[in-house]
Amino acid sequence: MSESILMPFKKGRHFYFVLIVFFYLFVITPLSAQNGLDDKLQVFLIHTKEDTLVRIRWAPANMKSWYWGIENGYRLSRYVIATNGVPDSIQGVLSSKIVLDSLIKPLPENAWGGVGATVDQIDVAKAALYEESFIVDSLIGESEMSRAFADHSDKESRFIYGLFAADQKFEIAEAMGFAFLDNTVVANKIYYYTIDFLGDIDSSLIIKTGVEVDMEAETLLPSPDNIYLEQAVENDVLVRWDVTNIESYYVSYNIERSTDSVTFARVNELPLVASGDDRGGESSVFYSDSISTIGAWYYYRVKGVTPFGQEGPPSEVIKLRTSHSPKASPPIISNIEVISGNVEIDWTFPLLEQSLISEFRIYRAANAIGPFILIDSVATTIRTWTDNDPLSSGYYRLVAHDTAPAEVRAGDRFIQLDDDIPPS
Repeated sequence: MSESILMPFKKGRHFYFVLIVFFYLFVITPLSAQNGLDDKLQVFLIHTKEDTLVRIRWAPANMKSWYWGIENGYRLSRYVIATNGVPDSIQGVLSSKIVLDSLIKPLPENAWGGVGATVDQIDVAKAALYEESFIVDSLIGESEMSRAFADHSDKESRFIYGLFAADQKFEIAEAMGFAFLDNTVVANKIYYYTIDFLGDIDSSLIIKTGVEVDMEAETLLPSPDNIYLEQAVENDVLVRWDVTNIESYYVSYNIERSTDSVTFARVNELPLVASGDDRGGESSVFYSDSISTIGAWYYYRVKGVTPFGQEGPPSEVIKLRTSHSPKASPPIISNIEVISGNVEIDWTFPLLEQSLISEFRIYRAANAIGPFILIDSVATTIRTWTDNDPLSSGYYRLVAHDTAPAEVRAGDRFIQLDDDIPPS
């Protein structure tokens, strides 16, 4: 399932919970550590553009950058590096510099009334910025080492919470001091934006970063693909989609449902995030939904959400309906043996339950862990099957595919061919 955590931020006597994406914990933070950047100030810059405006987003690369930027602020500058496709001279580029904002900092705590976002989104962002520590306060009387560790954990949690909150809505990122809307751009230019940390710090401890924006370049967001129905039993639906090829575009996903394939409505309350699973290194997102009518047709589609809070185009639509779970018994492999170099498998299955299943499926793997590969499917009346091209040794798995749909199986069986090749 998607890797995520639920963690609290204290607001008075209430606790707010939010789904936290591990992207920053597992990508940005290790990347910084591997390159020795934890002690340097750096931000990552990205952008999106329309005909007459550019949105700039940045994210601190580590906790030191997070706290320094919040305390001291940033300065955003812009250069023109080409006009009508013709690069400007170095002198021209330098002379084109303008400071778009000389002091970018989070809004004061009492000035968030006009921020266009949900109450929950605002609460998470403000908690990451302003709330007093709740971990360390709970450790009064504990050792100094325990309190120091808790203080570090508290700061790290705020860092991760804050970056996640900024990703969910551009207006949130603006209010947190991590975004800027530039509406003074011209269509025939190529611009270069830079972010400077303010405050008194040695320049050798700052890693300069920038982002190029070509106003003439076409930018298209991809549609999520490879959306699958994992299971539809009783009132429960499990949908999965592969995001391996689109992770660089989106930080979270929304899933929409329809009963007529025309009018769709979002069904997830919290952002859905991805992580690697056991399917050959793929990154997938799972969503478990509860529907009201068993046997009715439902339609699902998925949209990606960029770090600017913008939704991309929808995926293809999958059509499904649930059925009552037949709860079929598993087929039991009663015999497996090698006959004339082939592997023959026999199994038992209750005759009265044949109407509950659609077919038997035979899977094979080179080892007990897998992956198990589907190599054949046979009718519900069959009770024996022969592998005419077996592995020298392998594991076999027999599955009854019921009409839920769901796969019902018992244990796997191992067999090894006779070794009749003499040693050299």
